[in-house]
Amino acid sequence: MSKFKLFIALIVGLVFLLQSNIVLAGFGISPPYVLNHYLSPGSSYEQKIVLSRSDPDEDLKAEITIEAPEIEKWITIKPAKEFILPKGEKEVPMFVVVNVPKDAQYKDYKGVIRIRTTPLTKPSGGQVRIVLGARIDVDLTVSKEVFIDFKVRGVNIPEVLLKDWPLSLFNKIKVLVKIENLGNVSGAPTKVSLEIFDLTEKNLFYSGETKNLEKVEPFKVKEITAGFPVKVGPGQYWAKVKIFKGDEIKYQDKLILTIKKVPFTPTDYFILILIPLAIIIVLTTVFLIIKRKKH
Repeated sequence: MSKFKLFIALIVGLVFLLQSNIVLAGFGISPPYVLNHYLSPGSSYEQKIVLSRSDPDEDLKAEITIEAPEIEKWITIKPAKEFILPKGEKEVPMFVVVNVPKDAQYKDYKGVIRIRTTPLTKPSGGQVRIVLGARIDVDLTVSKEVFIDFKVRGVNIPEVLLKDWPLSLFNKIKVLVKIENLGNVSGAPTKVSLEIFDLTEKNLFYSGETKNLEKVEPFKVKEITAGFPVKVGPGQYWAKVKIFKGDEIKYQDKLILTIKKVPFTPTDYFILILIPLAIIIVLTTVFLIIKRKKH
């Protein structure tokens, strides 16, 4: 092409850009895959995918198509295969749910999920719109192998409210642990340990551990509770929490522990009245049963 023709082409292109409104917007997904190599027949797995836009200046419609002939019926999209990316929202989550049939064969399964976004409003004079899209690779394996692992998504210690006897029997320090079970069998941490220090961290007031932990179903996220006795008085302390997988410290954190003394509530008084009545009813029932057996 001669220099003159190249110059003319550049001029024409510049005029086109000046007369047209071109809508550009960055679009991305994270993560760009649904990956699990430890599914078992009858199991369920959920993967969160975040759809992001750099300039969410209008509503878009997202349309999802699944290209995975062997496993298309296993896959459900939440909220639906068509949903709105609202104006002003830079990030919108969607969930890919995989329900493996009980008679699924032990092997690898692959496929693709495509996302296509289009504007809800029709383009006006001279405006050029770009259809944005993305691809999610699906890579699944139904396996006989037993896989045990978990991820700690967060730890919290609610404020402890101390009550006098006899309700003091229910005083507990509760360590709330949000667990994501990455394994293909029900599981939980091996143990949770707790150390309580003063705010200077020079004096250790309590050290203990518990293995009495609720199990979490495969590939699910659940908050479980580790309970500990209250061995310190009202005040604020540092609580050091360690969560174990076998002998390995999987997670550790340091949190503020607040303990307060509180009076009985009307509900507490009702419980105090109800407990003796329940004991009397149970003893009376047992006495009548024994009496009938003798006759």
